[in-house]
Amino acid sequence: MSGLPLFGGALLLTLGALLAGSEYGWGTLKTLLAQGPAG
Repeated sequence: MSGLPLFGGALLLTLGALLAGSEYGWGTLKTLLAQGPAG
């Protein structure tokens, strides 16, 4: 794996958020997106 594109990760996170729910899912998504690029 030569490094998964950030777009791929973001897409998976978005799908996960939608499947998880609304507030909880989006809250987690925002947190992951905020920590992802920074990390």
